[in-house]
Amino acid sequence: LGAWVANQRAAKKSGRISQEHIKKLEDIGISWNVLDQQWEQNFAACESYYQEHGDLNIPATYCTPDGLQLGTWVFRQRDIRKGKVKGPPLTDEQIARLDRLGMVWESKFERAWNSGYKAALAYYNEYGDLNVPATYISPSGYPIGRWIADRREKGREKHTEERRRQLDELGMIWKKPDSWEVRYALAADYFKEHGDLNIPGDYKANEIWLGK
Repeated sequence: LGAWVANQRAAKKSGRISQEHIKKLEDIGISWNVLDQQWEQNFAACESYYQEHGDLNIPATYCTPDGLQLGTWVFRQRDIRKGKVKGPPLTDEQIARLDRLGMVWESKFERAWNSGYKAALAYYNEYGDLNVPATYISPSGYPIGRWIADRREKGREKHTEERRRQLDELGMIWKKPDSWEVRYALAADYFKEHGDLNIPGDYKANEIWLGK
């Protein structure tokens, strides 16, 4: 039966089926475009998920109770819109319908980058650089110091050209000077001023506990 229905679709596409047969098949709900039918089936599942969870932050491995791989399908819609996979593009109507359910078109990795960059930009606007202490947490609670350290550890060349440009514009220090040399330079400055290294234990220079 499945093969027969597929043959009817092919016959309609090539004009080899009568209007009478077309009407009879439409009366019992045939979908002439199986891709549209699959899209509508998955979209209906998205609506159910949204009604239950209030968003479309669907894990990639999520399957519906009736076996639809909904997480995979949502990820594929993102890739289709970005042109990363072959196939018919999403229509404006399909995009708008997903938007109404709160579709997030960015991947979780893109969202993580954007959150970190937003915090880095806020830090730069306040302090004029990205010389962020590794333990620094923004007033909103974002661990921007750790994020900057992770970018540095990953390395400049492993970032995309666009992301390198974004960070370079904020004065990103991709390789920090050797910490021992930095501290030695501060100790030398102290010696020039005081003539010794009898530094109190709680003495700080440039936010570094030089006495310790």
